[in-house]
Amino acid sequence: MKEEFIVRVLGKASGVITIEQAREMRDIMRMELIGFDLNRSCTALAVKSNVYEKIAMFLHTKDLLGLSKSTLGGYKRNLISFATSLNKNIEDATEEDINKFLYIKKRQMKASSLNTVMTAIRTFVSWLAYKGYIAKNIMFDIKPIKTPKRVRKCLTKSELEQVRYAGRNIRDDCMIEIFYSTGCRLSEIQALSISDLDLTNGDTMVIGKGDKERRVYLTPKSVLLIKEYLLTRKDRNDALFVGQRDVDKIKYKRNRLGHRAIQRVFSAVGKLAGLNRSLFPHLMRHTFATHRLQAGTDLYTISELMGHSDVSSTQIYAVNTVESARLAHGKAS
Repeated sequence: MKEEFIVRVLGKASGVITIEQAREMRDIMRMELIGFDLNRSCTALAVKSNVYEKIAMFLHTKDLLGLSKSTLGGYKRNLISFATSLNKNIEDATEEDINKFLYIKKRQMKASSLNTVMTAIRTFVSWLAYKGYIAKNIMFDIKPIKTPKRVRKCLTKSELEQVRYAGRNIRDDCMIEIFYSTGCRLSEIQALSISDLDLTNGDTMVIGKGDKERRVYLTPKSVLLIKEYLLTRKDRNDALFVGQRDVDKIKYKRNRLGHRAIQRVFSAVGKLAGLNRSLFPHLMRHTFATHRLQAGTDLYTISELMGHSDVSSTQIYAVNTVESARLAHGKAS
């Protein structure tokens, strides 16, 4: 009963607090309710369920299952948007309500983004049906939009070398090399701390999707660049990558770089390298996978290194390798 009360309170607050704040509130309420006996006869707790409460309960459940903050945040944004358009209790929702919402969204976003919204609603509705909160799964007949499969084009060996030597400073060069040598996601590198690194053995642990921990490996070149970069650091922040603005004035107060700051570093390096396309962190992940396949590393090893839960997610890079071979053959003939 205490957990249900906590979830109801968080449901009421879901529109005005972040997921991190909800977690803190949950822990505080659990502590404060120790020793209290709650039961359904308390009229103050007899609050009629609504879609916002159910969303909070759903997010709470997924949080306990270990979903990443970014995934939870995506679920929350899309479900709150759906709830706002619904304007009724979820048990009264129909397939037509969902179709109307998706029709509006279809005019605002591309098919792949719309599929992401549909996935959030489908997962939520499936959970509601499983828990018995709704009579049937009203998303059952609503299918994802078919989108053409895109071959994920990586950097060529020549482009990679251009990028490796285009950084504005040692931090930029170090960042590019770590992304390439590990194949990590942006969130995984952004969260890295100096204390996480084992520069003797050339590896580090990262936290991937679903809070799953895995070991990734650094190339000798990336280890040398890390050591060189750390020699330039005078701050006390354990974050691996920090800002460099006004170094002399705030040498002990530099902050960990955020996602957008890292993306801006890549964008700047790509322009300095003279690339004819955009450079972004995930492109280095594609490049890591494709180059490893081309070098003969098996698909399952690459899948493990990249933190894919299913090797099928890695198979797209095999298409890259075949396509590269076909293009090379065409040029040679």
